Amino acid sequence: MKVFSARQSKLRVPNPHDPDAIVDYGFKFKPEVWQANTVYEEGINYIRPTVHNGYEYLVVSNGISGAVEPEWPTIKDGTVADGTVMLKAINYQSYLRPDDTLVTGTAWTASDQVPIVSGTFTAEGVAVAKVGPIPTGVKSFSLKLHAVSSAGDADDRTLLVTVKER
Repeated sequence: MKVFSARQSKLRVPNPHDPDAIVDYGFKFKPEVWQANTVYEEGINYIRPTVHNGYEYLVVSNGISGAVEPEWPTIKDGTVADGTVMLKAINYQSYLRPDDTLVTGTAWTASDQVPIVSGTFTAEGVAVAKVGPIPTGVKSFSLKLHAVSSAGDADDRTLLVTVKER
């Protein structure tokens, strides 16, 4: 599954889609809750403390979190080492607040007659579309998500996907 942080309205998927495969693509609309002994990736993962403090934390170096939740800095750009991971504090700016969900739903659309097999969303703010196989002749496609938060806020995000040659 390829799930991307919904920080940009348009995002290019880094790896091409196998045209014969069905692939899950998705957006995460709020940072994941910190977990012990978990692999986190630089520039991809955003973490939030188990108790919201007004900040979210960008992973600035790959690694594995520690066994105990760190003392979270509450100063913008403050850093903290957590196991072998380094995290940087940023003001909480994710689309969904920690207690907000996508309860009113999501709608996925794809260009170039690319089939969307199914679409799901979770209370943790993750929306996923199962896509494929890709029709012959399609070299790239866009996958668009329209989401509505429980607060009634609408949001649109797009993934731009290239397709591997057959």
